[in-house]
Parts: sequence; C-alpha cells; structure tokens
Amino acid sequence: MKIVHESLIRLLNYIPFQDEVLKNLGCLELTSIKLTQWQALAKRFPNVIGNENMPSFIKEIDRLNRGKNEINSLLAIHNGKILNVWNDLRLQKKYEIVADFAFSLLNLPVSSISVERAFKAMKSIKTPKRNRLLSDNLEALLLCKYN
Repeated sequence: MKIVHESLIRLLNYIPFQDEVLKNLGCLELTSIKLTQWQALAKRFPNVIGNENMPSFIKEIDRLNRGKNEINSLLAIHNGKILNVWNDLRLQKKYEIVADFAFSLLNLPVSSISVERAFKAMKSIKTPKRNRLLSDNLEALLLCKYN
C-alpha cells in the first residue's frame, strides 16, 4: 500500500493539476459561467478569438450567463454531452464566437504522443542513406507503412 501511495505522490509532480488553464477549462462544462475564467482563457489563447472579436466575445458570455435556463435545458436534452450542447449553441448563432472558442479548446491535444510517434516513424524511413527523399515521397511512404 505504501508503494501505491508513493507512486501517486510522484505522479502528482508530473501532471499539472494546478495549471491555471486546466482550472479555467471547467467553464466549458457550462455548470457555472464565470467571466473571469473565460477572459483568462481568451488571454491565454489570443490567436483563437482575436482582438477585434473580444468585445463581441464578452457580450456573448454575458448573454450566456443570463440564459442559464436555456443552458440547463440544453444540458438536460443532451444528457450532459457537452459537445452536443456547444454544437446547438453554435447553430443558434447567438453564441457563435464563444462556441467556436469552446470547440477550439475542447479539441486541444491532451498529449504530444501522436506527434512524437509521427516523427519517430519519419525518422525510421528517412535514414541518413535516404536523406534526399522529397517530402511528397516521404509522405507517400509513411501512408503506405501505416495504412
């Protein structure tokens, strides 16, 4: 039992549970709508919204906060499936900027393992002897190897 406890303590050091982005991502669940969380995420990912859309973004969040009954009914309709709720909100055009931002954040990769695998696969094909492979040929070889 002591080994399990020590392993969990070590694991906590490697996983960024205290990261501000992770704390603020809770607003995507729509259980509580806090402007400060949304603004912190917008500052962290400025290229997703853009400065020109920021005033509209703030207005949509305010509108979202005032429409809690609508949000709660959507959550009930979709059995808490948050992607479906955000899709409905996007289609309504009332929360278009916020919904696009939410989809962008929900699609962030959790890890870089797939990228690392791709580079490892590329390295196994593009060896020092095959260093003159064109990118089109390298891509074709990668597709052949993994499909």
